[in-house]
Amino acid sequence: MTNPIVVVGAGRHGRGSTDILDSQGLAVAGFLDDTRPKGDMVSGYPVLGGFATMRDPAFVRDHTWFVAIGDNQTRKDLCRALADAGADFANVVHPLASISQRATLGRGLYFGACTIVQSGSSIGDWVLFGAHVYVGVDGEVGEAAFIGHGVILSAGTAVGPGTFLGSGVILSNDASVGAGCVVGASSLVMRELPDGATAYGVPARPAPLKRHPFRS
Repeated sequence: MTNPIVVVGAGRHGRGSTDILDSQGLAVAGFLDDTRPKGDMVSGYPVLGGFATMRDPAFVRDHTWFVAIGDNQTRKDLCRALADAGADFANVVHPLASISQRATLGRGLYFGACTIVQSGSSIGDWVLFGAHVYVGVDGEVGEAAFIGHGVILSAGTAVGPGTFLGSGVILSNDASVGAGCVVGASSLVMRELPDGATAYGVPARPAPLKRHPFRS
């Protein structure tokens, strides 16, 4: 990796990512962010412009990219646009993470502190892992998923593309969660959740999200 890294998104995740990149001695060019003015300094790095800057093919080619956007669909759309423009992506790996050399890794990944990925696992492009995540042997995580802090994916489990797992979710051995799902924090998935399911509980069951009325 020779080109300086542009971090897309100067929020909490973006700032945390630059800390890891700094610890690895990697050159960071700065941030792209639509909510901050160009030239604003964030964690010691400048905001280089808004997301529209990614439309400049020369700018894309001259940098390496990491998209630090938590929303799965937005992150996937931005990453695919960059990929179509020929972008190279950085993987951001916390120095306390442990990733097996026998795991298959995609592009533009984030691994938080103390995350473990075991042998035979397959991780798609643009997945974000929080801290203290465990991916067991032969686990599978699809493109642009979000795996929250403290999630345990036991051996042989599968998580579909674009799925969100809240903090502390556990998948039992060989359990699976389909594409585009939302699983609430601290839930236990015992078997299989279909594509598009929203589920929570112990064991996790598909259910609509409860929406509370506004309270002053």
